[in-house]
Amino acid sequence: HTHTLPTPGPSLAGASPLSSMSRDGAALSGLSSQAELACIAEISRALHISPCKGAPDDAETLEVQLVRFIREHGLRPRSIEKKFRAACEYKEKNINNSEVMSVLQPIASTRWMAASEMPDGEWATQYCPIGMHCGFAKNGCPVKIERLGRFDLKGITSTPNYRKKLNAFYLGLVDCLQRRLDQHAADTANLTEGQTYEIFDLAGLGTHMLTFSALNFTKDVLSAFATHYPSSFRKATVINAPGFANGAWRMVSTVLPKSVKEKVNIMGADYMDVLRAELTEEALYWVDAPNEELVHAPRRAGEAVPEPREEAAGAPAVAAIGDSPRDGASP
Repeated sequence: HTHTLPTPGPSLAGASPLSSMSRDGAALSGLSSQAELACIAEISRALHISPCKGAPDDAETLEVQLVRFIREHGLRPRSIEKKFRAACEYKEKNINNSEVMSVLQPIASTRWMAASEMPDGEWATQYCPIGMHCGFAKNGCPVKIERLGRFDLKGITSTPNYRKKLNAFYLGLVDCLQRRLDQHAADTANLTEGQTYEIFDLAGLGTHMLTFSALNFTKDVLSAFATHYPSSFRKATVINAPGFANGAWRMVSTVLPKSVKEKVNIMGADYMDVLRAELTEEALYWVDAPNEELVHAPRRAGEAVPEPREEAAGAPAVAAIGDSPRDGASP
């Protein structure tokens, strides 16, 4: 169940690791259709002729990332190439030049990381309870939980340079999560399993939290995520939404494409039947887990961070890299 990229032309002789892998017929993840592979091959040739700093140097990861753009925007090689280059440039400028991220990024491809491990994570998770990997949905999607209603904006803004720290934290979180999702999609040959099931818990949200700065920050994050990490979430369920939440959502969602907005389900306090139908027992545990434990997900209280040797071991893969149990998940 694997595919190979079509053989590039003779102009790619003496190519980079990426084009060498493609030229030698390296087996890819198998998640792409033949039409998608042809599109990917054309883009790969263009990226080799005019290299793009920040692009993956292995064919499998490149395939996953380009498939995300293709499924969001269609089989349009030139347009996809342009969008992909813009995403790589954005990551190079805002994320990849960080010393902290240079350490975290290789780890992110090997195991599920916690929000507390991100840049300025110990600081940020005091005020922003986020579970980066909280088990799986029954369709195989990894679950992420953000308790937006419990964000302590006063605590955040009382910290010197809080904007820079919060930005580094959130961009690092998105990028590290994306790297793990890319690898997971390649491992399973299924893009669905490389997309998140997002839960946004608004319990505790008050109108006093909907400041101009907070709304703008949310719009910036959503815009960057939708533009540079397309096809990265499968569904978003908003729970405990107060009456004014729909108006706030309309304000911040203006930056999102229709395809993203259609995946959002806003609910009040009557959400448990929906979550029970869609999530595994492991994921349901994290829905009600204490904040101080949630920020260390997928590790429960008392579980140690995997040692580097364990992360690289690869056998058995799930046990070594710290994946959560996937009871009820699709194979």
